[in-house]
Amino acid sequence: MTGMARGKSAAIYASDSAEEFGTQVDDDHIAEVSRGWTAMPPGANRRRFPKGFKPRHVQGIDATGFRGSAVIGPNAAALWTGTDTTFTVEGSDMLPHVMTVTNKVGETGGSVGAPPAP
Repeated sequence: MTGMARGKSAAIYASDSAEEFGTQVDDDHIAEVSRGWTAMPPGANRRRFPKGFKPRHVQGIDATGFRGSAVIGPNAAALWTGTDTTFTVEGSDMLPHVMTVTNKVGETGGSVGAPPAP
């Protein structure tokens, strides 16, 4: 088996305060619907994460004990709400690993909700 597809695209992260940020996301993560990512429309412009901001993510473990995590686009995403309980990451062995969610970590830091600096 070979590794997962490579490449990144611009996507939208929706903060808990409903503010949208633009960020680069692996294409295979965007394709995993349960993470909730929305591709950024061509020509759209969103501000980047504030300094010190850490987005929400889930942590998980696979059947062999390999640990991984996944950043979640909106808080309505199936992985965040618990509707879906597994996600896939590429391990250091270049193989996909199916993780079972063990923990959810909310967003922290930065000044989300504050107006952008001039």
